[in-house]
Amino acid sequence: MESTFTFKGQLLTAKYLSSFILVSVIVFGVLCSLYYFKGYDLVFHLFSGSISREVSIMFFVVFSAIISMYIAYRFTISYFKNTVKLSLNDEDLEVSYNNEKVIIKIKNITHLFFYKKLQAWSKITVQTDQQNININLGNVFLGIYNPEVDDFFALIKSTLVQKYNLNYEAGHSYKGKQMLKFTNGQQNKHTLKFLKVVFGSLIVAIIMIFIISNFYTDNKGFNNNYNSSNYQNIYTTDGKNQYVNGIKFPLKVDHIFWGTRTVNLNHLQVLQKPSDNRRHILFSDKKTIYYYDEQRKSFVSAGNIADLIPYGEGVFTDNKLIYYTETKPLKTRANGIYGYQTILYKTNLQKSGMIILHQLRDATVYQNENEYYISINDDPISLYKIDNFSLFKKNVIDNNLTPINEYKGFVTIKDPSLVLKISTRKK
Repeated sequence: MESTFTFKGQLLTAKYLSSFILVSVIVFGVLCSLYYFKGYDLVFHLFSGSISREVSIMFFVVFSAIISMYIAYRFTISYFKNTVKLSLNDEDLEVSYNNEKVIIKIKNITHLFFYKKLQAWSKITVQTDQQNININLGNVFLGIYNPEVDDFFALIKSTLVQKYNLNYEAGHSYKGKQMLKFTNGQQNKHTLKFLKVVFGSLIVAIIMIFIISNFYTDNKGFNNNYNSSNYQNIYTTDGKNQYVNGIKFPLKVDHIFWGTRTVNLNHLQVLQKPSDNRRHILFSDKKTIYYYDEQRKSFVSAGNIADLIPYGEGVFTDNKLIYYTETKPLKTRANGIYGYQTILYKTNLQKSGMIILHQLRDATVYQNENEYYISINDDPISLYKIDNFSLFKKNVIDNNLTPINEYKGFVTIKDPSLVLKISTRKK
């Protein structure tokens, strides 16, 4: 008496697997190209440079692998059938899929595995001395809940255990999958081959990450042997046009994420000039903030902020409130500094109450009612509050007892509002 069972799944034949792998590789290659030309920049700016190159590539490889497998699965089931038929009698197990048939003598079965994940059937593997047949149930990610699989399992369990004296045991395999196993007591010859494939794939994945990482190092401008004190962008102007390193500010520039922006060159002015501790040159045309990206060697639109103009060294205003910047290096323990970030803050200080009190050689002192502030040339933070102005005036301004860069009485401004972050990789 023969019993037939039909359910959603795929017989993992050489033709099916080769098609699946080919489509996966093609899709993965396309995603690699997109990532190289635009994706890394998007991720870098989206996370404000907080994700390092290695972490970004690792997430990219994992994400792209999942997307590639899913697209490959959708393609293969549109070309191949998505139905497996199993026919079982007392002597044979017949597997039918996409006009292919595989007949297995039950007496030759050495191992039979049923896999469940989250109580859903996910895979059946039939092994003989000559064959290793894998049937994927459901899709590439999820199993299926199907009474026909339960019926097939119950029937073949009865046949293998009672008639052919195979041992049956239930346990757990990797990643919490439940494994229902039938064995004749012989060593599983296919397990070592499977482990070789798994570890081989892991080694290939590690090599791919290493190659891609080094490829980006060579082609995307990563260079950790960089002396920041000896490198500086050069800003110049002829009174009409503005230049950085000889590159003229154009009429159209790329947006930080996508597309282009038109610049109002008639109103364009420099907000922040370069120095060792202020890495980014900032511009404004009274509607948008722009910066020069030294790695890309181009100007970039960072965000819309209306009416921002210079007020002092590293201090700006929109004619209402006071703004300032902070520059931070982006670095990892393994690679050191890989880029720089400029953060633009908005304070609660009214521009109408902010007056320049002292213009020193290396700094500007401001008064706002009964509070005092200072912007120090080339300091990573462009505006501080002076904690004790009387002491500062005595030691620094009047008697020149303490150099400004050694004075300890400056504090950061409380509760500023973050306006935007600009992050760039090193040249």
